[in-house]
Amino acid sequence: MVAGSLFCGLSLEVNAFVSQKINVMDAPYEYMTDGAYEQNGTYNSHPIYTRESHGYTLSVYRRNNGRWYLDFNDVSEDWSGTLSWSMSPTDAPTGLAWRNGSVSQRKTISMGGMSYSDMTENQYTFTGTYNGFPVYTRDLDGNALSVYRKLNGAWFLDSNELDETFSGWMDFSSAASTPWDGEWRYTTGVSWSLMDCIEEQGRCNASFLNKGLDRYAGLNTDQWPAIFFDKSAVSAGTFRVERVSNAPDYVTITLELSWESFRMCAINSGGYRKSSLNRGAYPDLIMYEGNQCQWKIEEVAGDTIRLKSRWLIETNSDASFLNCYRTYDCIFTYYNETTTTTEFEVKLID
Repeated sequence: MVAGSLFCGLSLEVNAFVSQKINVMDAPYEYMTDGAYEQNGTYNSHPIYTRESHGYTLSVYRRNNGRWYLDFNDVSEDWSGTLSWSMSPTDAPTGLAWRNGSVSQRKTISMGGMSYSDMTENQYTFTGTYNGFPVYTRDLDGNALSVYRKLNGAWFLDSNELDETFSGWMDFSSAASTPWDGEWRYTTGVSWSLMDCIEEQGRCNASFLNKGLDRYAGLNTDQWPAIFFDKSAVSAGTFRVERVSNAPDYVTITLELSWESFRMCAINSGGYRKSSLNRGAYPDLIMYEGNQCQWKIEEVAGDTIRLKSRWLIETNSDASFLNCYRTYDCIFTYYNETTTTTEFEVKLID
């Protein structure tokens, strides 16, 4: 048995999760406005998303009236430079109609679990706008399959042109602001994997369910400050999964609370068992930011993944997957051995 996992405590101010990137399509001056915008500062206590294009700094930001604006001028309350705006006030620039064009948090989505799966089950890309909302399409032998929102608020998977008729539809959802928020009639709905999210956003929120234990990871206040796979944990623990900036094949996995932050790490100590340390008891931030607290994600199927420690990859090639075989203890398997307790079902949390 090799080193177990450790959730290391660190005292810091925790900020609410926001999208690191958004995508704009079909706004005025498409040749320079279409594309990805990255978070770059704040205005009115909300993110600013910017894109450099054709000598301009394009910005998407929230003004005092609560609406979001696409602007090629200064970030301000002035109308000068405004290209488009959201049709209603909201906390985020996605999931609502825009005056010209549309904005999506996700560049790609996946459909699954329906008839004609060889035709329909695949990745759909944000390519256009209908009714101020995103359109996601995939090419099928020269014909486009589209996922888009009609005026009744429902999202449709359609093999015909974008319109309000019911010709060509293959499935539809309940009324929703995004296609992944709706309940679909025939499919299992729209999915977005953790790896898709990390690839697009660099940082995502998720819950972790150990499939062998059938328990969520979370903070157990009865044995504070321990992280257990325990259904009695405080909620199903929301973990921040974030790409390591100088090692993009690896991520950190952190449970963040309003008063504390716990990062999953690997150690070799006292029989190689899992341990937890509270804030102030672990001042060595070098380890907290180092390879012992970095993980490689291996996809199994659907929302299921396994985890390998970067530290062990680099120092012990025989060690393999994180194995949480008890609610309070995690070790590592050898030689790529797998069990259900090495599998984690990950659900993204917007």
